[in-house]
Amino acid sequence: MEGGGSLDSKIESLLNVEKQMRINGNIAGTKKAAIDILQLCFEARAWKTLNDQIVVLSKRRGQSKQAVTAMVQQAMQYIDETSDKVPKRIHKISFTSLYHTVRCEQTNT
Repeated sequence: MEGGGSLDSKIESLLNVEKQMRINGNIAGTKKAAIDILQLCFEARAWKTLNDQIVVLSKRRGQSKQAVTAMVQQAMQYIDETSDKVPKRIHKISFTSLYHTVRCEQTNT
């Protein structure tokens, strides 16, 4: 995302885009908006904000597994340059997502 403005305003704008894409069932658009948010945080070296956005986006109502997977994959690329909390958050989100996926599959069979 180009142009001026603070990191928070750019994130807020992308969160609105992500919400619209998610509501409309546009998985590709949802993934792109989520990844763009993480990229903005990474480029700004805003590690706490990156951590917070990973949590917010992964817990959004109706968030697709594909979007969460794409976020985790993107965030994993940042591990070497981030604070210690981000990898722990990625692990927790990945484990929780995997647990719920397996549990849902078991109850549906």
